[in-house]
Order: sequence, then C-alpha cells, then structure tokens
Amino acid sequence: YRVIADHIRTLTFALSDRAAPGAKGAGSILRRIFKRAVRYGKEFLGAKDGFFSQLVDIVVKNFGPFFPELVQNKERVVQLIKVEETLFSNSLDKGIKAFKRVLTKMEKQKLSVIPGDEVFQLYNCYGFPQDLIEIM
Repeated sequence: YRVIADHIRTLTFALSDRAAPGAKGAGSILRRIFKRAVRYGKEFLGAKDGFFSQLVDIVVKNFGPFFPELVQNKERVVQLIKVEETLFSNSLDKGIKAFKRVLTKMEKQKLSVIPGDEVFQLYNCYGFPQDLIEIM
C-alpha cells in the first residue's frame, strides 16, 4: 500500500503545482510514477480501473488544510489522473500479457535478461518504460 500512497501523494502535489504528465522532462517522470502505481494497484492489489483518481480526495483531505493549493486545484488533478488512467488502462492489460509471453519465451531459451528488441516492443506498443519493465 505504501507504493500507492507515496505515488498518489507525489502526483497530487506535483499536479497541483501545475506540472503535467508528458513524454519529456519532468512530465515523463510523473508519467512513470503514475504507471508504476496503477500497474502495482491492478496487478498486486486487484484494484479496478479508475481507482487511482479516487485517491486524490484522501490526499486533499489530509494535506489540504496545510497546502491550500491542493484544495484549489483538486478538480484539475483528478481530471489529469483520469485521463492518464484511461490512456494507460487501455494498454496495461495487453502489456502485462505481452510481458508474461516474453518471460515464458525467455524461460524456454534459458535467458536471464530481456532482449533489447523485446524491451523496445513493450515500450513502443504498451508504454512500459525500461524502469517499469525492470520492476516487473
């Protein structure tokens, strides 16, 4: 649960400060944090699609009295996370299946490292960055 709590807190604060998920720079770091949390929640905790955006309320409730920008920007944060959830959820389930196929193939070939072309495929087709693949 700490993974989810740390990640929703990080994203809620960052997005409240007008950062946004993206493909480059700080935005790409936020997107990676988001992907790690959603994958962890779905794969290990059995969370349903859309669970992550619902956690913003808890962060705002706990920290809003001390950080008023959280309260002011709550709807923006929820909407940004919902959009990311929708985009990522579409590919997450397919990507996890593809990842498991890669692992099965590696076991048959007695490989201990995922081949670079497979890492690229998981990133290019399913949006799994290398650090997420390493965690998986």
